[in-house]
Amino acid sequence: MNKVFIYLFIIILFQELSCFKKFKRLLNIVTILFLLLANNYLVTAQTTYTSTQNGNWVNGSAWVGGTPIEAGDNAIIESGHTVTLTTGGSGTTINNLTINSVGVLNASNKEMNVNGNLIVNWTYTSFEGAAKDLNFDGDTFGGISINKNSGYFIISSDLNNILSSTFLHIFGYIQIDNSVTVTNNCFIEYNM
Repeated sequence: MNKVFIYLFIIILFQELSCFKKFKRLLNIVTILFLLLANNYLVTAQTTYTSTQNGNWVNGSAWVGGTPIEAGDNAIIESGHTVTLTTGGSGTTINNLTINSVGVLNASNKEMNVNGNLIVNWTYTSFEGAAKDLNFDGDTFGGISINKNSGYFIISSDLNNILSSTFLHIFGYIQIDNSVTVTNNCFIEYNM
């Protein structure tokens, strides 16, 4: 953030020192473009949230900083914490999701959409009869346990980066969409 102000100060300084109208107009255009691009970058920056305790996904007190996660952010569920999804409808969308050892994401009967990395080093679970889907449309996948009583674990994009340390047990249904390639260099066990 400080760099933005430094660059802005330098541009304004050059504008004030400039005695050529054309050069000044060019600097005005560059300044406006710079501010628009910097604002866009700051607005779309992703935040990584780490769990502080057991709690609901949308409850800020479950996360460091005390604010709830928004769509496109990153989440880390720490060891020993159970976080429960409470958002209905089309589900919760996240960029990267990491569930550390002895951590649990209880999806209950809600839908989770992961668009980046999905690392499940302990348990992602949704054992309710009305369980929804876990949709993975990301880059990197790894972990040890996905438990789904109903609904599907859906892979909807090419998956070439399954971590070699993965020793995954999937209990429930798995769906690999049409025209999707999954390159597996690890152990994946599937049980219904």
